[in-house]
Amino acid sequence: MKSELASKTLEINELKTNISRMSYQTRTAEDQQASKDEKLQQIQAHSHKLERDNEVLVADLAKANEIIGRKMDGKFIYFLSIKNSHRIEEPKR
Repeated sequence: MKSELASKTLEINELKTNISRMSYQTRTAEDQQASKDEKLQQIQAHSHKLERDNEVLVADLAKANEIIGRKMDGKFIYFLSIKNSHRIEEPKR
């Protein structure tokens, strides 16, 4: 009976040790998951900021292209007006 009691006591102690170890592993896994979730939220927030920045840059680029296009059109028209003002007409035959 004493040996059986000692055996059961040893078994209980092993179970307590296992429970304690598993509890620690669970807490560690939960902490790691919380850390990953926080990093994911930070990355998502940064991603949204980059998307907004990209939209602004695309709009700015479109405006810049429009301005350049108008300036180029103006220079081309100016060039044509100068070219046409110096045109020498051939004599009529």
